[in-house]
Amino acid sequence: MKLRNVCLSVCLIAMIAGGLCAAQGGVTLTNQEVVDMVKAGVAVDIIIETIKKAEAVQFHLFPSHLIFLKQAGVPDEVIRAMGARAAGRTGPTPPAATPVVTPPAVAEVPGGTPPAPSSPPAAPVALSEEGPYISSGMNEVILNGLVRIPHSDVGSTSGNIGFGFGRYLTDWFAIGPLVSAAFVGSEVHDITLAGIAQFAPRISDRFYLVAGAGVGVNNLKVFESDTDLAVAAYFGPRVFLARHVALDIQYALLYRRFEGLGFKDSSASNLRVGFAVVF
Repeated sequence: MKLRNVCLSVCLIAMIAGGLCAAQGGVTLTNQEVVDMVKAGVAVDIIIETIKKAEAVQFHLFPSHLIFLKQAGVPDEVIRAMGARAAGRTGPTPPAATPVVTPPAVAEVPGGTPPAPSSPPAAPVALSEEGPYISSGMNEVILNGLVRIPHSDVGSTSGNIGFGFGRYLTDWFAIGPLVSAAFVGSEVHDITLAGIAQFAPRISDRFYLVAGAGVGVNNLKVFESDTDLAVAAYFGPRVFLARHVALDIQYALLYRRFEGLGFKDSSASNLRVGFAVVF
C-alpha cells in the first residue's frame, strides 16, 4: 500500500514538473500546426483564439506559403489572424468583408529583425480611361476633300467633296453610305451615291489604320459619256485629335466605268484628307 502511494506521488510530481517546464519553455505555433488543426476539423474561432494566446509563433507568410495555406483549406480569417499575430497584434481580426493584405516582409524571421513592409505597387494606368476610341456599336460621320488625278489624258484633274455615315458592327468593321460630288473648277461634273465597307484596326491608343472599299452609281454625265458604276478602294492612317474627332489622310484608287474606255482611261488616283466624328 505504501509502495503504491509512493508511485502515485512520483507520477503526480512528474506531471506537474512537465507542465511547468512546458509553460516556461512555451510551444511555438507554426504554419503546419495551423493546417493540422484545420484538417482535424477544429472550429475557426477556436483556431483563431489559439493563435492569439500561443506563447510563441513562427508563421511564414510569403506568397508561396500563402498558396500552401489556401490549398490546404485554411480560411481567410485564420490567415489574417496569423498575419496579425506575426506582426505583433493580438486584438480582434478585421471582419471578412474588409480584406487585409499582409506584406510578406512582416512575417517573423528567426534570429533577426523583420524588415519594414514595402509600399504596395501603383495601379496600372489604362491607355484611355473611357475605353478605345472605336468600338462596336459606335457611329461615325465623315467629311473629306480630295484631289482626283486621272491615269490618262482622257480626263482632267478635279476636286471632290464627300460626306458619309458609318456604323461599326464590330470593334474594327463598319458599313454605311457615302455621297460625293466632283468639281472641275466651279462646275459639278458628277454626283456619286455609294455604299462603303471599312476596316479600322487599332495600332495604338490614338492611331488607327483605315482601309475600305465602296461601290456606287453616278447621277450625272461625265465627259459626255454615261458612267453608271464607280468602284474605289482606299487606305491610310487615322489619328484622333480629341476623344471623338479624328484626322484621316488616305490614298484611293478609283475606277469609273465609261462606255468605250479601258481601265487606264477610266481610273484615277485620289489623295484625300478629311475629318471623322466618332460617337
